[in-house]
Amino acid sequence: MNFRYVKCGLWGLISFALFFDQAVAIKSQKGTRLTEENTSQNKDRQSILKRMAKLKINHVSPATGIVKEFREEYLKDIKKFGLLIPEEAFIDKDICRFSDTDENRWLRLERAVNSDSKIIWATRGGFGSYKLIDSLKKLPKPKKSKILIGFSDITALNLFVSQNWKDWTVIHAPMIVHLAKDKYHHPSWALLLDILENKINNYSISGLTPLNKLGKKATSEGKKICGKLTGGNLTLIESSLKTSWEIDTKDKILFIEDCNESAPSIYRSMYHLKAAGKLSEVKAIVFGYFVGVSEYEEYLKHFASEVNVPVFITDKFGHGKNNFPLVYNADSIIESDSMVVNLSPKS
Repeated sequence: MNFRYVKCGLWGLISFALFFDQAVAIKSQKGTRLTEENTSQNKDRQSILKRMAKLKINHVSPATGIVKEFREEYLKDIKKFGLLIPEEAFIDKDICRFSDTDENRWLRLERAVNSDSKIIWATRGGFGSYKLIDSLKKLPKPKKSKILIGFSDITALNLFVSQNWKDWTVIHAPMIVHLAKDKYHHPSWALLLDILENKINNYSISGLTPLNKLGKKATSEGKKICGKLTGGNLTLIESSLKTSWEIDTKDKILFIEDCNESAPSIYRSMYHLKAAGKLSEVKAIVFGYFVGVSEYEEYLKHFASEVNVPVFITDKFGHGKNNFPLVYNADSIIESDSMVVNLSPKS
């Protein structure tokens, strides 16, 4: 046997062994990092659940019901941290995607409005909360102000309450069902709890990217755009037109998100708002994350070029990973690539 070939073979084996050991070491390091990250996330999540358990909350399902997988997760993992969700919040008769009959959904919401709890928190969105507004507007304005939390389909309730019961605090933020899937990252929840616990007077949402010339001009020249917040899910905002809960956009910073629509339908809905005069007096438009929609940024950028108002986009709120809270009627300032949200003092 030629010694040169043997030598080459040995070097090949040695090189492979070294490469294999290095690959194993890298994989081990990655595994360690993932374990550390998971441990950290679990600790953050546990802290959030424990903080939530200390709050006096009415859990309501005014739209679609909670999926059975969440109930299983609640019983297995969430409940042990002290967060108690009443059995009626889990009712899901799936009547055309409604959690229950209109009458039963309204009775539970009415009970929550008149209860001693400080917070009314929607379990999830889905479909149907707008059908409760006719009953809601007949209700005498409650003497006790509360906090209403939800987004997506809950936008209908958010708009009505924020525009008619202005002493209430209405927050576009994650809902209870998202606790099981950890769909929204923990800083969003932590900030929301800071607001609910009156720990902060203001907060900042960064990462705003201008979509048109007016947005770029405001950013580059250091101008401040001031206005109160309103908005929510685009489909529900458009549905509010010519109703008793029609969105009021005058002098507002309008935030908008949606999910699982097509980019052309989003463009069409925005054009409808423009044609209806809802964008003529806004101070700025801030688009969030549109999950399940391909090419939406291209369509939104084209739309932004057609309106005479600063337009921005961010991934910090919506149906995606991030869903930082946005407080309706809060005085807010857009400067550079950030929006500062000022909170009213709580009694």
